[in-house]
Amino acid sequence: MSLERELYAIFQRFVYSSVFLHFRRNLEKYNQWKPFFISLVFLALLDSVVLFLCAILLPTMFVGSFTISIVIFLFYWYFRIEKFKKIGNTKNSKYWDEAQFWLGLSGLQFEQEVADVFRRNGFKAEVTPASGDGGVDIIMHKDNLKYIIQCKKYANHPVTPQELRALWGVKDDFSADRILMVTTSTLTKMGKQFLSNKPNFSFLTLNDLIYLSQKPLQNNNSNKNLNP
Repeated sequence: MSLERELYAIFQRFVYSSVFLHFRRNLEKYNQWKPFFISLVFLALLDSVVLFLCAILLPTMFVGSFTISIVIFLFYWYFRIEKFKKIGNTKNSKYWDEAQFWLGLSGLQFEQEVADVFRRNGFKAEVTPASGDGGVDIIMHKDNLKYIIQCKKYANHPVTPQELRALWGVKDDFSADRILMVTTSTLTKMGKQFLSNKPNFSFLTLNDLIYLSQKPLQNNNSNKNLNP
C-alpha cells in the first residue's frame, strides 16, 4: 500500500509540474506575465475580503469560497490563453486588444470598419445596402480596377467552399476585376483548394486585417494579389 501511495504521489507531482510548465510557456509566449500578476493580486485581495467577512459571519464558508475563487481564476486564464491560440496571436498583448475590437463588432459595424481600412490604404470603398447586394458587402476601386468584398464575421466556424463559390459566381454580374473575402475566421481545406487556381480571389483573415489596419497595403507581400 505504501508503494502505491508513493507512486500516486509521484504521478501527482508529474501532472502538476507538467501543467505548470505548460501554463508558464503560454504566459511567456503571449507576453501575459503582467496581466497574470495583476489578476493574481486582485484574487489575493478578493480572498482577503472573503476571509474577513467569513471570520465575522460564517467561518465555515471560507474554504468553499476560496476554492470557488481559485477555480474561477484558473478557468479564466485557461480560456484567455485558448483565445490567444485561436486567433494566432503574436508575442504582443496589443494584438489581443486589436483582435478583441474586431471580434466585438456587429456584422454591419464590421463591414464599415473593413471599408475604412481600405480607404486608409488608398481605395475608394463603398458599403452596399444591407439587402439586395448579391452577397457583396463592399465595392472598391483603385488604379482602374474594381474590387468586390464579402465580409464574414464568424466566431466559431470557418468559411466554406460553398460561400466562396457563391461570391465567385457574382463576379461577372459586378464586372469585378478582383474578389476579396474578409473574415474573422479561417478557411477550410476544401476552401483553400477552391482558391488555389483563382489568382484574382484573395482571402483575408483576422491576422491580415489587423496587419492592414496598421501598415500600408503596398507593403503587405502576403496579399500581393490585391495589387494590380
